[in-house]
Amino acid sequence: MPDKVEEAINEAVDKVVSENYEKRINDLVPRFKDKDVDEATEIIKSLVKYDPTKNKRYLAFIVGVYLKDTTIEFPEDGGRVLQALTGFDALKVKKKWKHEPDILKYQSTFREFEKYVLAGLEEHGMMSDRAMKYKIQGGEEVDGTEWVFDDRDIFKSSASYAEKGDEWLDKAAMFKVLRIDDAKPATYLAQGTALCTCDEETANKYLALGPLYMVFKNGRPWVQFTHDFSSFMNTGDQVVSLLSQRTDLFLGMLERSIDLPDKALVNIAKTRLKADKSSNIPILAKEKKLI
Repeated sequence: MPDKVEEAINEAVDKVVSENYEKRINDLVPRFKDKDVDEATEIIKSLVKYDPTKNKRYLAFIVGVYLKDTTIEFPEDGGRVLQALTGFDALKVKKKWKHEPDILKYQSTFREFEKYVLAGLEEHGMMSDRAMKYKIQGGEEVDGTEWVFDDRDIFKSSASYAEKGDEWLDKAAMFKVLRIDDAKPATYLAQGTALCTCDEETANKYLALGPLYMVFKNGRPWVQFTHDFSSFMNTGDQVVSLLSQRTDLFLGMLERSIDLPDKALVNIAKTRLKADKSSNIPILAKEKKLI
């Protein structure tokens, strides 16, 4: 194709895309009942980057999430929205896709929509190979990460292991912990989950305060801790309470296995004090007289 013809076609396409984009924004402005036109326009333009399509055909859906879904906050959860819509755009053309291909038919919460998409990506084998590897096997060390805890190593020195061997170990051991110091692996590990750290900007905000810790349970990502252990979020981006005797045992071993700041030890202690049944491992913050 001659260069001038190709250039003319590209210019025409870009013009149509630009006109459609501006029209979409103008059509969405009235949905912001408590904003003037300029304010509404600025908000909509700030949401455009979370639409993976060239002509921004999912913008109305994103605006709906912004206005109606109180569980989603922008820009913190923007990476999740972008990830889900990218997956949806790939899935909706699949003949075996079980759900509605019209984005505007999804009237439930964003979390429900995201759940459908993540399940579809996994079902159709469309997760990245490394993301699947992390989900299934617990992964491997990459730049910016370090495995800091593996309860198999601790249990191997126990009297029970000496007596009962590997069969007992396979049933008793559950947890591995990966320390994350860089946004790239943080976002990478969050692929295929609802964690807000799938967005690089959000991951960097957390990492500016200290490392993140990803807990793998039986080889799969399970819970992510912040640097000071002030929040425990599962892969559905929901707060979890670690109150069982088994998780108390895990936290008791963890706080003695890695070097943590006093604030983190105090926050772990607050969780352990609420346990349904203690594992009988002394609380380190009490020993250090921090509480």
